[in-house]
Amino acid sequence: MQGCLQSSHTTLVNFTSNEMLNISGGGQASIQAQDGTFNTITIALDDPTVGFDKLQFNLDATANGFADFTAIDQFGNVFNFNNIALSGNGQNFFTLGSLDGQVAVSFTLVSTVGISLISELDQVRLGPATTTPVPAPAGLALMGLGLLGLGMVRRKAA
Repeated sequence: MQGCLQSSHTTLVNFTSNEMLNISGGGQASIQAQDGTFNTITIALDDPTVGFDKLQFNLDATANGFADFTAIDQFGNVFNFNNIALSGNGQNFFTLGSLDGQVAVSFTLVSTVGISLISELDQVRLGPATTTPVPAPAGLALMGLGLLGLGMVRRKAA
C-alpha cells in the first residue's frame, strides 16, 4: 500500500506486510489488515534517497503482548528494539527518533507469537530527511590510491 505525507503529497510512503492492507480514514488514516489482524508491517519512503528522522505511530492491539521493532539507517546499520510491551487497550504510542544525523530508511514491526492481534496502525507521522550518500568501496579505494600517489609524488619532489 502507498500513501503520502500530509506536508508533501509528492513524498510517497510504502507500507508492506504479509497481509493484504486496507486504509480507512477520516482525519487520521488507519492501516488495517484485510482479515482484521496483522503481525508484520514495514514502513519506508518510496524514494531511496530520502529517509526519516522521526516516526510516530499508535498500534491498536486487541490483546496484551510484545512486539519487536527494527530500524535501518542510511548506512545499513540495523537497530533492534525487542520485547516492547503492547497493551490490549489499543493505546500503544511509539516514537522513533534519530541521533547524530542518522536517518532511518526503513522501519519494521514484527509481533511475537503471543500477539498476532494487532488490528490497526494509526496516526503514522514521518519527519522526512535526505539521506547522506555513502561512498562505494571502489570509490573509497580509488580515492585512497589517489592520495597515496600524491604522497609519493611529493616525496620524490622533496
